[in-house]
Amino acid sequence: MKVLAVVVFYNPEGDVYKRCSLISSQVDDLIIYDNSIQPEVIKENRIITSKINNATYYGEGSNNGIGAALNFAVSYAQENDYKYLLTFDQDTVIPEEYVSRMLSSFQNAPDAGVIGPIYKDVNANRECRFPVKYGPFTIRKTLSNEKGIQNVMSIITSGTLYPTKIFKEVGCFESDYFIDYIDNEFCLRLLQHGYNVYVDPSIIINHDLDNRSLTKFLVKLSPTNYPFYRKY
Repeated sequence: MKVLAVVVFYNPEGDVYKRCSLISSQVDDLIIYDNSIQPEVIKENRIITSKINNATYYGEGSNNGIGAALNFAVSYAQENDYKYLLTFDQDTVIPEEYVSRMLSSFQNAPDAGVIGPIYKDVNANRECRFPVKYGPFTIRKTLSNEKGIQNVMSIITSGTLYPTKIFKEVGCFESDYFIDYIDNEFCLRLLQHGYNVYVDPSIIINHDLDNRSLTKFLVKLSPTNYPFYRKY
C-alpha cells in the first residue's frame, strides 16, 4: 500500500526539517514542492530536502500556487502507482502513527473521497470548526467530542488523505484559484460525484492558520489576518 506525501513550501520558517522528517518517516516517499522565489531560500530548501532519504525536491524558482503544487503530486502519484496521497503545508506538525491511523480510518469508509483530522489552531489555541449539514442549513461545528468518523462539507488540504484513484474520476485541483478555496472547491466536487468528506475526531494535528489571532469582544473572533494579495 504505497503512500506519497507532498509538502508545499513558500519561504518556510522554524524547524521545517523536523516537520518534514516526521512526515517522511511515516510514508513511502515525500515530495517537497517549493514555491519560493529567493535564491538563498531555495538553496536552503534544497539542503533540507537532501537530508531526508526518501524526499524529492521540485521547484521552478517561481510561485506557481498551491493548486499547481498539489496537481504535480497527483500526477506523480498516478504515474508511480501510489495508492494514497497525503497533502501538507509547511507549518503542519503530525504526531507519531498519524499516517497509519488515517489509513485505518479510510478502511472504515469505502465511500470516502477524502479524510482529514481535527485541526488545532496554534495561534488562536483552539480547535477549528467544520461546516456540517444541519437540516436545510450548514453550520460550523467542533467535532472533537464526537465518536467515529464525521461527515462534513469541506476540510482544509493540509493533513488530508486521498485515494489516488479519485482524481481520475473527479479531476485534479483547481489551479486557477492559486491559494484560497482550492480545498473547498475540491470537497464540493467530491460531494457532487457521490463521495463523502470525512473528519476523524480521534486524530488531532497542530496547524498554523496564517497568523490568525484571537480577539475578544462579546464573542470570540479569529480573523485570518491574510496579506492583501490573498483577498483579491
